[in-house]
Amino acid sequence: MKAHEWIIALSVTVAAFGADTTYKGYLSDKMCASAGKGMVDGADLKNKPEDHTVACEVACAKSGYGLMMKDGATYKFVPFSGKGNELASSLLKNTTRTKDMYVEVTGYMKQGSIDVKGMKETNM
Repeated sequence: MKAHEWIIALSVTVAAFGADTTYKGYLSDKMCASAGKGMVDGADLKNKPEDHTVACEVACAKSGYGLMMKDGATYKFVPFSGKGNELASSLLKNTTRTKDMYVEVTGYMKQGSIDVKGMKETNM
């Protein structure tokens, strides 16, 4: 294989696996997001996900996590895959916040979920 053919093959392979992207939104558990409101705190996740409390997210941890991302005038839930649930759980255990868990997630979209590589708290 010639050098230029090898570079093209490598480029196609990298593109097929998806490039890491940064996603921003409010951390949420799947159970509350699918109900549209916090099961413990009653927060309206479609319109005011910043009101969802850390205590509620920890209480509903078994359902898994994802991001409430802006979608027009409201928010939609995008679940995590990969190590996203582990990173979200760790972040929630170590935060000083009680609500307003706005995060920045690095990873790539794969079949309707974010395959998470990294996660950190940030401000909107």
